[in-house]
Amino acid sequence: QRYTTLIAQDAATQQQVDTQKALVAQLAAAVQTDSAAVQYAQVQLSFTRIVSPIDGRAGARLVDPGNIVHAADAGGLVVINQIDPIAVQFTLPEDAVPEINRAQRDGQALAVVAYDRAGTQQLGTGKLILLNNQIDTATGTVQLKGSFANPAHALWPGQFVNVRLMLAHRANALTLPAAAVQRGQDGTYVWAVGADGTASNTPVHVVQIADGVAVIDKGLSDGQRVVTDGQYKLRAGATTVEASGSTR
Repeated sequence: QRYTTLIAQDAATQQQVDTQKALVAQLAAAVQTDSAAVQYAQVQLSFTRIVSPIDGRAGARLVDPGNIVHAADAGGLVVINQIDPIAVQFTLPEDAVPEINRAQRDGQALAVVAYDRAGTQQLGTGKLILLNNQIDTATGTVQLKGSFANPAHALWPGQFVNVRLMLAHRANALTLPAAAVQRGQDGTYVWAVGADGTASNTPVHVVQIADGVAVIDKGLSDGQRVVTDGQYKLRAGATTVEASGSTR
């Protein structure tokens, strides 16, 4: 400003004015450069606090205080596993895929129940969230995934569980002990016991066998007695000593 006043009074040269303008512009640029450096340092400082994108549990740390870490380190600092909710991956034979697709057509999520390794204690109930879009040709199975609310942490990452996928509910289904079901050249059958105590070979259609119970939809009626042990000794018309099972 001083040199601008002097040149108006013819007391300074134009070269002096231009030099001072260039110096002012240079110093203003230096201020902006320093301000950018401060902002860059603030951004870098904010990166020293890492926030997990999920809620979960941190495992054993992979580095110790004082170790040198880099952004490109493959191992990272720590592994965080999501516990609640938790996902369970399991496989089923490829023959189950059409039935699963039919069950999903109504738009409702299929129930998935997880049990412990022994299959006796129920650990949780969830819903099916994934049916893989291809079958593993090496194993002939398809991969599925169920999502479970896990507030009590009954399920744990890496845990082995037995899984049941509920495809449908059968009201008033006819069941009998699975030991009664036999398989022959013409399909499945049972030895049914008549009122006179004699046994007869009766073809049946088995819908499903699980937990020692067979679901039958053709061939038997409610309350009909069947043989559950020693079938290899029987012939058509033979008299049974004891009928140890019945349909219900």
